[in-house]
Amino acid sequence: MSPLTVSCVGKVNVDIFYSVDEININSNHVSNSTAFSLGGKAANVSVALKRLGIQTSLCSAIGDDEFGDFVLSKLRDYGVSPLFKEIFLISLLKYVFSYFFKKFLLPFLFQKSLSKILIILIFYL
Repeated sequence: MSPLTVSCVGKVNVDIFYSVDEININSNHVSNSTAFSLGGKAANVSVALKRLGIQTSLCSAIGDDEFGDFVLSKLRDYGVSPLFKEIFLISLLKYVFSYFFKKFLLPFLFQKSLSKILIILIFYL
């Protein structure tokens, strides 16, 4: 019997975590620390399956920028085979603010629209 192989199709993004001491409405905030992490449902599932010993690949779209390079590097570190279409747009980013061990996701409507466009484009380009 051949080993199980799973291909995940979907969104991949870079999660950017900002840690702040306090949050004030209508004020600028200075981050104490910044961390980057691989994110997106398809990316998370492919990494989790690989950690369980299942051969995985990820089919998605990334931007032709430093965040796209970060995604490729992280997937290779985890042992996930990337199947990407690089397009000349920015990579998807999610901003997460951390305050007293609580995390707040900063949503962007444009990014939701862009992610759908990227997934469609990968199959037509």
